[in-house]
Amino acid sequence: MKMAARITALAAALFVIGCEEAPPEIATAADMQNARDQAVARADARKKEAAAPKKAPAKGAAVAHTGGVRTDYGVVDSRDYRYDATGKRDPFRSFVKEELHADAIDVQSPLEQFELGQLTVSGVVWQADRRRALVLDPAGQAYVVKTGDRMGKNDGVVTQIDDSSLVVLESYVDFHGDKTEKEIEMRIRQSTGG
Repeated sequence: MKMAARITALAAALFVIGCEEAPPEIATAADMQNARDQAVARADARKKEAAAPKKAPAKGAAVAHTGGVRTDYGVVDSRDYRYDATGKRDPFRSFVKEELHADAIDVQSPLEQFELGQLTVSGVVWQADRRRALVLDPAGQAYVVKTGDRMGKNDGVVTQIDDSSLVVLESYVDFHGDKTEKEIEMRIRQSTGG
């Protein structure tokens, strides 16, 4: 019973508090017409200001028209801004294509994944002045190489192909940072079976 009395008293208190608030003002037709007239007057004033000839601001004077942009360094007239593309990338070129092209440059041939000691020269094919060598990787996969092809982990380049061998020029960088080049001759292995 006491609980019901408390709830009733609380509901009455909330009702009294709610009734003390003033009702919200309702806009009348006259108020709406007045707001429309003010908006039209502001729009007309902006049109007149835009149509009036503009004077160039005095050197060093602050820009006072609505076209100015406020920055941390002062007001900047946006009409005098010029875009300078020096040192910036072209916004109309594809970023993805540039990245794919850069990645394609770093792609290594399959023979550049192995040390020269892991590769085997299986044969030499030559026709007039165009000689080719058949090189096997450790898995037995065969590759045809010509002069100028890259092979080996140390930036090796095939410089010469003879009747039974090929010569690879490899570049090493020692612990001093000096670049050293070394020619390695790879010969065809003769079979010993019968």
